[in-house]
Amino acid sequence: MDARERYHALCDGGLYAFEQHERRFALPVVDDLLVPYARERLAGLRALIDGADSVDMADDPYLVAEFTYHYLRLRRELHRDLRHRAGGGEWLVVPQFTGGLGVRALGGAAVLVLRPAGGPRRWELIRRPGAGSSWTVHLAAEAGTNIGVIDAPDELERDEALFAHLLSGLAAVSRTIVRRRG
Repeated sequence: MDARERYHALCDGGLYAFEQHERRFALPVVDDLLVPYARERLAGLRALIDGADSVDMADDPYLVAEFTYHYLRLRRELHRDLRHRAGGGEWLVVPQFTGGLGVRALGGAAVLVLRPAGGPRRWELIRRPGAGSSWTVHLAAEAGTNIGVIDAPDELERDEALFAHLLSGLAAVSRTIVRRRG
């Protein structure tokens, strides 16, 4: 078996682990978001080897293993938070090079998901359950600093508790200090 076949076998192993955890730690309120996210990211990692040289190939298996670990950990911990913590939990993050995915249990069956929204500084906040509970926000870099200025819909900014969750989530997934515009 050559290096490419071994790498694909590692990706297949990650997919197998995903399937097992998705059965054992089912998350009906957000699985329609998490499962496709994990598959897309794993497919992207699987394709890395196609353009890799020998130096890149040394890092690619690590990226697959790291992503698999974080996704499985998120599932276990979110399942625990939803079942055993009435007040919810902290932001759980699956880090990625271009931004991660964050999920936070709010208590009961309520969950927030924060994910990239088609741009380096665009994010989508989704509240579940809740039809139509989705907002897109943009972070603009403040010149010469590590601070992101957030541009969010007024509806979201008026809900102080939800906005506070958004700020802490952005700090967790983007590793950026965030402040309100104005």
